[in-house]
Amino acid sequence: DANAQVMEILAENVVDPNGDLVGRNKIQSHNLLALYFSARWCPPCKLFTPVLKEAYTAVRQEYGAAEFEVIFVSYDRDGEDWKWYVGQMPWLSIPFHNEYAAAMLKVQYEVSAIPRLVVIDTRGRTIVSSARGGDLFGIGNDSLLAYKQIRNNVVDKDAKAKESTG
Repeated sequence: DANAQVMEILAENVVDPNGDLVGRNKIQSHNLLALYFSARWCPPCKLFTPVLKEAYTAVRQEYGAAEFEVIFVSYDRDGEDWKWYVGQMPWLSIPFHNEYAAAMLKVQYEVSAIPRLVVIDTRGRTIVSSARGGDLFGIGNDSLLAYKQIRNNVVDKDAKAKESTG
């Protein structure tokens, strides 16, 4: 299924800030994953990345590092821009040269504009299709309140899944 395919793509392609492959166990050790579609050349991305960085730090300080991980999926035009931009980020990424993995994620989540932040669980289910703006992650918003709302979506999805099977 599509969700399993997403998790397979992540398990085989995601690297840490040092460029080392992370692997399935590390990816699946987090409760929630946020796929961050962005690029160095994009002005709204330049504004949102520091906001997301603050939220990332706050959430992980409050709930622990296993709670939440961000994975950068690049829309950069060349490897040098990707390398510079990923150097500004404390989280994981899909390497620039891995165009197939990035393209599959862009299609799966119907990304047509950036920046875009898609929150998924470790089964690949979409929890929030756009977690940027509104009362979620954004300039002037409380990142911990935003994250609590996202976590509530997980509880709602799990309850609905039990209702439909039970």
